[in-house]
Amino acid sequence: ALNRANSKQTGSMKQHLIGEKMLWMREHMEPDVCPYPANLTGELIE
Repeated sequence: ALNRANSKQTGSMKQHLIGEKMLWMREHMEPDVCPYPANLTGELIE
């Protein structure tokens, strides 16, 4: 039971971190660019 609870907690933490990263990306993307080109995406994540 402890292993399963730890696994669920780890999964929740990973989902939270991914959500935080997605919010950061959205906040730093140039507005009104759709679809977002690969070169701008590359600059954003460097």
